[in-house]
Amino acid sequence: MNTPAPDPASSPLSPARQCHPDIELPATPLADCSVDTLWKLHQQGLEAYRDSRSNQSRDTAAVHSFSNHWLQIKQALAWRLLQRCDFCVHDCRVDRSAGELGYCRLETRSPLAGSYLHWGEETPIRPTWALFLSGCTMHCIYCHNWRETFEFKSIPSLEPISLAKTLLEERERYRTISLIGGTPEPHLHTILDLALALDPAVTAPLVFNNNATLSASGLALMEGVIDIYLPDFKHGNPHCAWQLTKIPRYLESVLQNLKAYQQQGAAILVRHLALPGHLDCCSRPVLETLARDFPQVAVNLMDQYRPMYKAENKPGIDRPLNAEEKATLQHWATELELRQIR
Repeated sequence: MNTPAPDPASSPLSPARQCHPDIELPATPLADCSVDTLWKLHQQGLEAYRDSRSNQSRDTAAVHSFSNHWLQIKQALAWRLLQRCDFCVHDCRVDRSAGELGYCRLETRSPLAGSYLHWGEETPIRPTWALFLSGCTMHCIYCHNWRETFEFKSIPSLEPISLAKTLLEERERYRTISLIGGTPEPHLHTILDLALALDPAVTAPLVFNNNATLSASGLALMEGVIDIYLPDFKHGNPHCAWQLTKIPRYLESVLQNLKAYQQQGAAILVRHLALPGHLDCCSRPVLETLARDFPQVAVNLMDQYRPMYKAENKPGIDRPLNAEEKATLQHWATELELRQIR
């Protein structure tokens, strides 16, 4: 049985990256190690990390002192994996380091469309320092920030050292640091660069505001780095997921990610944006799945949909939800005893 994940609404978190065990780096430079060797080193760090978390729950004095060696291994591995990128479930296996483009259309740089103090997230997270990253693992026809997400050639790149300096200077103003998009899944190498660049005085939890489309490799790279996962659970069936967001095997991906978040011991807060005309086919199955399989997870049931991007001309979702649909959503949430949060 999985141990319930920590609740982002109930208690502050100590950043996962500060629990890293002290492991030895090989004599060979990490850049010269094979991918197989890096995965073996990563597995050693993973086992030590999980053991340190377990010891921490029983005896704080038994926890190893902080070390960035495991982060360095993760960083080296992420940059190597870019040569056959499998960060997300699309599994494109293109060489992004050589300019080849997969689903997300990103090379190695991470366009940063915005970096600022943000009060628009859920109560346990705000105020957050939001990092809006371009590129996405979905192509939602109702995307509300489609320009920054899909048209990013002129958007400047995230510079980890410069950003780390800003986060240090502003650390008294924010409660968390949010990786938003688009979605952060294509940017794991940059996220790890940033994690290594952060000053130890920056202790705010990292929030991964995402599409729940990390692959097994991506999930492994983020374990021990991310404190709070904030996934969108958009659709309740494969047909709607493909028609509206152009992603196959959507439910398989979401469930794989949610289960992995729990196993990592991270906090989880799920968003569901209800769409007009999609309550029975999407909202109801999503809410039933959360109530049945993830009853401890906090849920933000969002009824503020507005038609944007291509949805403005898409019959059926070219309008906001009406009062009856909003009331139905709340009735279902109460009936299913979901743990709602705003």
